[in-house]
Amino acid sequence: MLNLTVSAKKVEMIDTLEPYGSFYILGEDNKEIAEILGIPEADLGSIDDAFLAINKENTKQIRLTVSVTDFSNSIGNISNISNDKISALAPELSGVESAKGEIIEKNGQKFLKIQLRSVDSGGDYILTQYITVAAKQNFILSFYTDFNEDTEYIEKTFETFNSPHFNTLSDKDNDNRIQYVILAFAGVFLVICIAVAISIIIDIKKGKTEEEELIEE
Repeated sequence: MLNLTVSAKKVEMIDTLEPYGSFYILGEDNKEIAEILGIPEADLGSIDDAFLAINKENTKQIRLTVSVTDFSNSIGNISNISNDKISALAPELSGVESAKGEIIEKNGQKFLKIQLRSVDSGGDYILTQYITVAAKQNFILSFYTDFNEDTEYIEKTFETFNSPHFNTLSDKDNDNRIQYVILAFAGVFLVICIAVAISIIIDIKKGKTEEEELIEE
């Protein structure tokens, strides 16, 4: 049942998400993940991440959560708002007060990227998140990396991340083409209107000239 559930989520929410490096993936390597986390395999069913991958040493974790919030429901797709507004909404998007980040656009979809360092009972690690909103859903792709580990895998994994709900460059291209077509039609219509107006003016002037000639006769 776990395999079926995770696979269904991946099909619905993810087109591609390929961890860079050696990782165990929930739904494919449940036995190994349970051993790494130190929990019974049956308890993995309580994990509600749309995607979870862990390396053997548990020094790197990749998690994707997808949820619907009042904010995501109202905004629809974050790519439709300005970068300045996204930056201003960073604390609300990340759930971290005074959080700041950078705006990244990937294939037409905007993401807020934030990085935080945390030291707690779990150790010293860096949290890197790519946050976006699409189809009224909040997508948070999180990378938990031990402070002593390299982070090269993060960007390379993120590059593979795609969802059927994300905007694409082709969508933007189509929108631009439609705008160009509309502008082209508007231009042609304007030229026709001007030509018709000039023709009418010429006819009117010609008619007046002929009338004046008749009067003189």
